[in-house]
Amino acid sequence: MESILSHVAPTKEEAAEWIVSYLAKKHETSFLVSARASGFPLIQRLEAVTAAAMAADANLTCTQQRIISKHLRYTFRSRVIIPEYKQYKLGENQKHPTATCGCFQFQPHPKKVPEPCHFWHPDGGEVLLSEVNLYVESLRGDYTNLGPYANMEGISGWTILGRGDHGKGAWRSHLKIYICSPREMRDNTFADKNDHRNPPYLIRHIGHVVCKKDDPIVIMSTVSVALDA
Repeated sequence: MESILSHVAPTKEEAAEWIVSYLAKKHETSFLVSARASGFPLIQRLEAVTAAAMAADANLTCTQQRIISKHLRYTFRSRVIIPEYKQYKLGENQKHPTATCGCFQFQPHPKKVPEPCHFWHPDGGEVLLSEVNLYVESLRGDYTNLGPYANMEGISGWTILGRGDHGKGAWRSHLKIYICSPREMRDNTFADKNDHRNPPYLIRHIGHVVCKKDDPIVIMSTVSVALDA
């Protein structure tokens, strides 16, 4: 090997760099195995799905993601998180549910200026179908734990809950789809409820109303009828 290094390049350092670069490009698996066996810490880039899931779970903005990526790149001298455009491509072929938006002028008192209450809500059936399809695709053919379960009345299926609450100047409604039995989730204390590879439920925002108070008139005039359907 020393003889090869002496004849490949003007110096042994340059020759070693050329050979290592060649092995990394042409024999990547063998190069990584040998490097790890020699004790060198090698870091692979996050996949697009993993990077998008991390940002969504931590509720990171684009600016926050860029700051984190910049510090990681500075520390490890290479990109750890894939470019943003590859993450954006994940949703290119996804059919987004049809959404309805509008503005309701809420005037509880004739002498007061009406309060504009902006709202939006998607089609509940399309949201349910979209979330289930995305979950099935994420399994990548492993449908071992996919299937209905029996509820307390003995009926097989999935439990779907809808709820709404007001806070910080807006009323929000969410749809919660339990993939696993809520009873099993409660009894199984060893289950990791933050495991994205086997989530116990899916949750989706299906209604939003900007209002100072969750007055029944506001909710009935904006999203209530659509969500009840």
